[in-house]
Parts: sequence; C-alpha cells; structure tokens
Amino acid sequence: MSSYGLSAEEVQKRLIRLRNLEHLHEEQRLWNETLTLENRALKAEVARLNLIVA
Repeated sequence: MSSYGLSAEEVQKRLIRLRNLEHLHEEQRLWNETLTLENRALKAEVARLNLIVA
C-alpha cells in the first residue's frame, strides 16, 4: 500500500489510465493540427473563389 492508501493494483490501474490518456491527448493534438491546416487551405480556396466571382 502506498503512502496515500492506494493498493498496488489501484496504482497500476491509474498508471495504465494515465498512459492511455496521454496517448489519446497526443492523437488529438495531431488531429487538431491536421484540421487547422485543412481549415487554412479551405479559407484560402474560398478567398480565391470569391475573387473569381467578384
């Protein structure tokens, strides 16, 4: 038992959960970057098309 009253099993469960959350956080960060780049490209395309129409 740790000094905080957690069993070794509970500590292990929490470490696994933390590892999973860290992995998901990194995946979402990369996905966010991808969407940001796509959004910029789409905005540039809209601006270009607006110039053609105007």
